[in-house]
Amino acid sequence: MNPSLPLVILAATDGTSASAEVVENAARFATGHKSDAPVALHIVHAVVPVAVSDVVGGPVATQTSEAELTEGRAILDAACRSAGALFSGPVTSHLVRAEPVDAILETASRTQAAFLVVGSHDYKGLKRFFLGSVAEQVVRKAKCPVMVIRPIQYADSRIPTIEPLCPDCAHVREQTAGKNQWCARHSEHHVRALLHYEYPQGFAQGSQIIRPT
Repeated sequence: MNPSLPLVILAATDGTSASAEVVENAARFATGHKSDAPVALHIVHAVVPVAVSDVVGGPVATQTSEAELTEGRAILDAACRSAGALFSGPVTSHLVRAEPVDAILETASRTQAAFLVVGSHDYKGLKRFFLGSVAEQVVRKAKCPVMVIRPIQYADSRIPTIEPLCPDCAHVREQTAGKNQWCARHSEHHVRALLHYEYPQGFAQGSQIIRPT
């Protein structure tokens, strides 16, 4: 990287409380990042254009209302103020008329971003199937490292609990200098469950193979 050019950290915001954490983490990351080049923080917000047509079957155009653009500017202004309270370097905003993934990737390419910071909404079920995940798509398509910010949810009971190390296993590791890892109880062979499939008689009867004559 050319040391005369700024090292750009690009954060994406959609105006939600989750993206406020994205901006905060990006600003802290920019503040603490050590680089020979000056560090600059950029923030992007996408305004999704709506497809419209004057007649059925006619040409389709896209448009964005002035209200949406005004709201987008307000979101970026708030994000820049929040970032500026944590990062003393330059903060630049980008309002892009595009789908979120396209807006993020296009801005990253245009600014030659060294790092991307995005948030995860953690969609589930059908909502995730239809909407997908912006974070996942950015991670898959980005040409630079991506930091995904998630809310802290350790109180979630669905997270499995990791059991502490068995005292006997700890003793074995200490006595063997790590050559052996497990005590006698945990060294036992555990039978692996096998699945058995059985096809009833007559399965596929009636099927025919048609051969060309």
